[in-house]
Amino acid sequence: MAIFDHDFKDRDFIKAVKACNKKDIISAFSIPSFNLFLIIHRECCYKQTTPSENYEQDLKRVFKLDKDCDVKSEEVIRKILSQITLDDVKNALHNANIINQRSKENNKTIMKDIYEQPFLNVNYFIEKVFNDLNN
Repeated sequence: MAIFDHDFKDRDFIKAVKACNKKDIISAFSIPSFNLFLIIHRECCYKQTTPSENYEQDLKRVFKLDKDCDVKSEEVIRKILSQITLDDVKNALHNANIINQRSKENNKTIMKDIYEQPFLNVNYFIEKVFNDLNN
């Protein structure tokens, strides 16, 4: 399994997904950024973003972070993760499915089964883990 985000780098992203496919590695990703996946633990966020904004204001609002914090710092990431419950994870899976359905209806495809932002497939992996745990 490989987990990564789009980071607004189409060429690198597509190359990474294709490399995973060739080696039978499951790729789990978020377009455009993992910040979106964190946000949807608390609310459904269906909007496109820019490289400079990258959902940072939404992430800070949703997790009640300081406006000037560095969302990529270890301290802030730990603070976000400490707030996420199992119910939040289930909520994220539900919201990801809604976002993906909207993307399929509204956006063009970058490559097979991958749509322009916002789009995620990290949820497919987590759903599989939950299913395996229940069996």
